[in-house]
Amino acid sequence: MGGALVQSPFIKAVGFTGSQRGGRALFDLCAAREEPNPLFGELGSVNPMFLLPEALTLVVRISRAAGRLR
Repeated sequence: MGGALVQSPFIKAVGFTGSQRGGRALFDLCAAREEPNPLFGELGSVNPMFLLPEALTLVVRISRAAGRLR
């Protein structure tokens, strides 16, 4: 699901809190886009980010489209 969000043309920046491995995977996807996205990563879970309702709506729509939510 994270890969689909990062690659969406509607997403202009990415925030991630988690492992270095996960952050690196998202960074590579961000950098590979035609219009690269900045990745704001906290790789160690010290400074978590909050997901605003508008972004959460997009996550749910993409998840449903991918068949992960019903």
